[in-house]
Amino acid sequence: MEENKLDCLLVWGNGTHWGRGSASLRYVSGIGANEEQGLCIFPLDGEPTVIVWHPAMAAWWSRVQNWVKDVRGRSDKGWAAVVGERMRELGLNGRVKIGLIGFRDPQSYSNYSEEGKIRELLSKAAFSEEDMLLNKIRMIKSEEEIDLLTKASRIVDAMFQSIVDNASAGVEETKVYSSVVQTLLDSGGEYPEMILWDAAKYPNLHPGRTPEPRRLRKDDVISVELHSKYCGYMGHGERCIFLSKPTKEFQRIHDITIEVADVALEHLRAGETLENLADAMTQPVKEAKLGITEMGVHGHGIASGEYPTFLHFPFHYPGSDKPIPFVLKANMVFGLTADLFDPSFHRGKTGLMYADTVIVSGRRGKKLTRLPSDLMVTAG
Repeated sequence: MEENKLDCLLVWGNGTHWGRGSASLRYVSGIGANEEQGLCIFPLDGEPTVIVWHPAMAAWWSRVQNWVKDVRGRSDKGWAAVVGERMRELGLNGRVKIGLIGFRDPQSYSNYSEEGKIRELLSKAAFSEEDMLLNKIRMIKSEEEIDLLTKASRIVDAMFQSIVDNASAGVEETKVYSSVVQTLLDSGGEYPEMILWDAAKYPNLHPGRTPEPRRLRKDDVISVELHSKYCGYMGHGERCIFLSKPTKEFQRIHDITIEVADVALEHLRAGETLENLADAMTQPVKEAKLGITEMGVHGHGIASGEYPTFLHFPFHYPGSDKPIPFVLKANMVFGLTADLFDPSFHRGKTGLMYADTVIVSGRRGKKLTRLPSDLMVTAG
C-alpha cells in the first residue's frame, strides 16, 4: 500500500460461485465463509472494519474470529452509508487515495449503485483498481497456507474414496452424492463447495451440477469434479470412477491424460515459464489426436482460478486460453487439469476428467492430492 501510495483499501466480497467471490475479503479479514457478503475497510494506519450484509451476523462474526475487532452490519441506508461513517472516523474522508479490490472480480459481481454512492460520499478521494496488488500477494503461499491446502487435499482424497466405497449398481446416485457431502463435513471441511457430477455409460464431456434421481447401473461411469475447503483454503480433484472394467477407448484417453499430467509436473518448477508449461502439456494431446475439454493450470488457494491462470477453456476465464508471459515461482499452488476426449469415440461426446492440486517446487511439481494415477474402479 505504501509503494502504491494508498491510504486505504476497500475490499468487496460476496458468496457467488461457491464463495469464490469473497476470496479477497476473506484473505484480509478471515470473514467470508458460507457465502457471506461483506466489505472490508483496510486502512494503511489504524484497525480494519468489516461490514457484513446482515446486522444479525455482525455479533456472530465478532465471536467466531479474532482478526477483525470491528464488525458492523449494513445499515438500512446501504453499504455506502456505513463506509462513509467509518472513513470519517478514520479521518480518511478528505483528499486520500483509495484502492478498490473485488469490485471488478470476474468470479464476483459489482454493486455499481453502492460503489457510486461511496464515490459520491468520498468525493475528494482518488480511486484506483488494485486487484493485482492482492493477487500478487496471494499467489505465493506461506508454509501455513500450504499446510491448510494439504489438509484440504486430504479431504478431496477422502471424498473420492467415499464414491469408490459407496457406488455400485442399484444404489441411488443421490445416496452416493450425499456420502461425498458427509465426508466433506465429517473431515472438517466447509459447505457449500463445488461438487460437479454426472453418471452414465458415456458421461458428458464435463459433469453437471447435481445427481439425477436414478439408480446407478453396472456400466455407468461417474464423472466428478470435487472441491473441498478447509479454513477457507481449497483442495481440488477430478476423476472418473468406473462401476465395471473400463473400455479400451477410455483406457487410451486415460493413458494420454497421465502423460499430460506427468509432463506438466516436470515443468511446474521455479523459473519455468507459463508458455513452456502450456506448450509441453499440449504436445501429447496433439500427437494422440485427442480433443481438449479443459486443460491447463489455474491458481489455487483461497479461491479456484487465482492469478495466474492458463486454461484451454476460454469461456471460463476470458483471455486465459493464451498463457501470459509469466515465470513460475516456488510455493505457487495450482489446480492441474487435463480433461480430454477422443473425437472418434462415441462421436466425441464423452471423455475423462482428471485434475490434482499441485505445488511448484525447485525441480519438479508435487501433488498435494493423493489420488491414484490408475483408472478408479468401485469396490462394489
